[in-house]
Amino acid sequence: MAIPNTGELSIGMIRFEQVNKLGTSTDVTTGQVFTDTSTTSAEKDMKELSNDFSSDADVEGTTNRSNLAAAPYAMSEFYDYTYATCILVGSKIAMMDGSYKLVEDLQLEDKIKSLTLPKATEHNYFDYELENLENISIYEDFIKRVIFDFKDSYISINKKLNGTPSHRVFAKKKDKNWEWWEMKELEIGDLLVTEELKTEPVKSIEDISGEYEIVSIGMRNIHTFFCNGYLCRT
Repeated sequence: MAIPNTGELSIGMIRFEQVNKLGTSTDVTTGQVFTDTSTTSAEKDMKELSNDFSSDADVEGTTNRSNLAAAPYAMSEFYDYTYATCILVGSKIAMMDGSYKLVEDLQLEDKIKSLTLPKATEHNYFDYELENLENISIYEDFIKRVIFDFKDSYISINKKLNGTPSHRVFAKKKDKNWEWWEMKELEIGDLLVTEELKTEPVKSIEDISGEYEIVSIGMRNIHTFFCNGYLCRT
């Protein structure tokens, strides 16, 4: 198991099991069941819920979450839901100063090379479309969270980008606009955006099984980043 060699590592609320589909969690020590009365997983998707918790946790250790279970371990805040949109340990993240860092070595407030997309907002995340790449531009964003977990499989694109099946990349399919697609939805011939803001086709797709450590990162503003040369999103 790779442990970050920089930044702070906090391990908390580890006695709680992951929230189930009914929005409840169980203290495995006492057997006491807690219910999330604010919402259920049927009312909000995991991405929206995790962003809500992220927004509420501006100061570490001050947010009251008696009914919130912990992610496996993390730098910054803890969250209740398993992160599926992750990349593998060992992936290289482009920094704003032109250097690269392994995803597991990222620190809070690191300056990430990000990208602005015209009229992109948090509200149109899942259905965002872009006709062309003419008005995109490089932007600076900051690391807000780094969360570590384990998965038993991942997808490798072009033998470079390694992530969980639901990890999203900016891609263009035939006869469609540019959109955010999950890695499991990509096909040979789809186009990806490179760090040089050029396009590159998907030439190979591999499904790989085993136990692997994965990392989910979050940024403060734009939420886009370049991983192993391709444009991705948290």
